[in-house]
Amino acid sequence: MGASRRTSGGLLSVVAVLIAGAAIGLLTLVIESSQLRFGSISAGAWLPAALLHAALGAGAALLLMALLRLLRARGRWLTSGTLLLVAVAAVVFGAWNVRDHCSVVLLVSDATRADHMSLYGYERETTPRLDELADECVIWEQMMAVGASTIVSTPTILTALYPTQHGLRGYRQVLADSVRSIAHHLRDAGYATYGHTTNPHLKARQGFARAFDRYNERGGWNTNADLVFGTYFQWYLSQEPGRPTLAFLFTIDPHAPYTPPEEYRTLFDPEWEGLPISSPQAMRWKAEGVDPRSKQNLIAQYDGEIAFHDACVGDFLSGLRNLGRLDETLFVYTSDHGEEFFDHGSFGHNKALYEESIWVPFVIRFPSPLRLPDVAPRGVRVPTLANHIDILPTLLDYLRFSHVRAPNGRSLLPTIGETEIDPESWVYCEQIMGISGPYELYAVRTPEWKLIRTIIYEQEGSRPDELYRLVEDPGEQENVTGRYPAALRSLADRMESMMAMLKLGAPDSLMEAPLDEETRRSLKSLGYIK
Repeated sequence: MGASRRTSGGLLSVVAVLIAGAAIGLLTLVIESSQLRFGSISAGAWLPAALLHAALGAGAALLLMALLRLLRARGRWLTSGTLLLVAVAAVVFGAWNVRDHCSVVLLVSDATRADHMSLYGYERETTPRLDELADECVIWEQMMAVGASTIVSTPTILTALYPTQHGLRGYRQVLADSVRSIAHHLRDAGYATYGHTTNPHLKARQGFARAFDRYNERGGWNTNADLVFGTYFQWYLSQEPGRPTLAFLFTIDPHAPYTPPEEYRTLFDPEWEGLPISSPQAMRWKAEGVDPRSKQNLIAQYDGEIAFHDACVGDFLSGLRNLGRLDETLFVYTSDHGEEFFDHGSFGHNKALYEESIWVPFVIRFPSPLRLPDVAPRGVRVPTLANHIDILPTLLDYLRFSHVRAPNGRSLLPTIGETEIDPESWVYCEQIMGISGPYELYAVRTPEWKLIRTIIYEQEGSRPDELYRLVEDPGEQENVTGRYPAALRSLADRMESMMAMLKLGAPDSLMEAPLDEETRRSLKSLGYIK
C-alpha cells in the first residue's frame, strides 16, 4: 500500500511538473512577444506558437526531472530544482529565440503590369517561381502605382512623397536636400545601405544616392536582372557579419525593348517566323493601324521578359536561402508602373492612368521575428486597395521604427487577414512630366469607380474627364460621366482636395544637374531624347 502511495505521489509530481513546465513555456512566449525587435506574431501563428512553447516547456521539465532523479534528488528538491532549471532554460531559449535584426531587400522591376503575371491570374505561366513561393508570401492584389513613369513613381516608393511633393518632372531635376528616403531612415538606425539601378532616370546626380553607402549605376537598358542580383551578393557578403542591411535594387526588365534571352523569345509564341518584335516601333503596321499578329508577338516578348525576370528572382531568393539569410531578410517586390499594349490606343507608358499603366505587383516575404516557430504571415492574399505611397509606412511599421513618421500613406500590416475590400477605400494617382509629353493627369480610384482628369496631354491641352465604373467595366472602355453625376462629383471633390493640399507642400523650385554623356546615350537609345 505504501508503494502504491509513493507511485501515485510520484505520478502526481510528474504531472504537476509537466503542467508547470508548460506554463513556463507559455510565459516565455508572452515575454518574447513583448521583446520583438521587428515584426509581430501573425494572427494565425499564435496557436502553433503557444502549442510549441508549451510542449517545449513540458518536455524540458520532464527531461530535467529525469536528470535530477539520476542525480538522486528527492521530494521537494526534485520538484523545485526541476522548475528552477526549466525557468533558467526558458530565459536562455527566449533570449536566443528572438531574432536580433532584419535586413531589407526592396526590389523594383520596371514596367511590370500585374495582369501579365500568372501570380495574379494571367493565363500564361509567366511567374512560375513566384507562384511556387506564394505560400511563403503576402500578396496585395490591388496595388496601384502612384504614376505611370519611373521618374514620377520611384521617388514615391522610396520617400512616401506624392509626385507633386517631390517635384521630379524630368531627367535633370534633383531631389531637394530635405527629402528623406528609406535609406536615410535605415542608415540612421545602423544599417549598411546599398543601391543598384540600371535605369538612367535614377542617377546619383539627381539625389537618389543620398544615404546609400554604395550606389551602383552599372548597367543600362539591356542589363539583365541576374547582373543586379550578382553584384548585390558581392556587396552583401563583404559586409560586417551581424549588421543589418538595406538593398534597393531596380531591375530594368521587362522595359522595352523586349529582348529576353534566347530560350524566352519563343516561349509564348513558338510559331512566329522571323525576328522577334522587340518594340512597337519594330511592328508590322497595316493601313488601318496595328497588325494583330505583330502585336501578338510583341506581347509574347514582353511576357518572355517577365518570365526571365521571374527566373532571376527565384534564383536570387534561392541564393539567400542557401546562405541561410532568407529567414532574416524582409523581401519586398513591386514595380514602378505598368505597360500599355494599345489597350486604349497607345503603347508603352508615361501618358495614361488606366489600369494597365498603374496596376502593379506588391509581394512581401516576411521573416519570422522568432526562430521557432515561424510566426510571420504566410500564403495570404490581401484584396485591400493600396498605393505606392503605402510602401514606406509599411516597412517602417514592420521594422518597429515608431520614432519615424512617413509623410504620407499608411501601414498595410493591419490589412493582412482582411478578406473583403473596403468599399469606401480609395487611392490617388498623379502623372506629371515635363518631358516625353508634357503630361499632367490625375486619378482617384475606388473599388467601384475611377475618375481620370487630364490637364495636359502633350500639345493637346486638357481632355474631358473620364469616369469608369470598374465593377461593370474593368477594361475602362465606356466613359460614363454623363450617367452618374453623383459619383462624378464625389470623386472630383476628393481629387480637387488632394490636389490643393499637395500643392501646399510642393517645392518652389528644384536644382538641375546636367546630363552626363553616358546617360544621354542611354536615353537617346530608347527614344526619350533626340
